[in-house]
Amino acid sequence: MSAQSYIDVLMRPDHYGFYPMAEGAIWEFRSCMPLGSTPGLSGIKPDEIRKLVSDTPTVVCIAGQKCLVLRDELHCAPIYLMDLKTMPDAEGNKYSICVGKCKTAVVIGKGKKGVTGGQVSNMVGILRSALCEIGL
Repeated sequence: MSAQSYIDVLMRPDHYGFYPMAEGAIWEFRSCMPLGSTPGLSGIKPDEIRKLVSDTPTVVCIAGQKCLVLRDELHCAPIYLMDLKTMPDAEGNKYSICVGKCKTAVVIGKGKKGVTGGQVSNMVGILRSALCEIGL
C-alpha cells in the first residue's frame, strides 16, 4: 500500500460511522520528505517536522499554523503520540491535532471543528500502530 493509501485510511469513519478527521499527512522524519498528505497539510515544511521530533517542543507549527503542545509522549514507549491544539484561526476556531511517531515516519492528523483530541488521537494511534507493523 502507498502512503497515500494510508492517508485514505486515516480519513475513513470511526467505529460509530463519524468522520472525525479533516486532514492527514505522513512524513519520513529523517529525510524530512513527505510521503503523502491531504491538501490542507500539503504545506508542511521540513523544518516543522524537525521541530516536531525534537526532544522538547512547546509551541510548534503544522503547515504554518501555530499549535500548543498539550501532551507530549512522542518519545515515550508504548504511546509515541503528541497531542496539539491549534491557536485560534480568524473565526476563533481551534482544532485538535495528533502526531504519531513510527520507526521512520510521523503521522499527522487534524480533526474537524468540534472533534475532541481523544477522537483524533485514537485515529492517529491506530494508523501509527499499523505503520509500525509494516516497518515504516
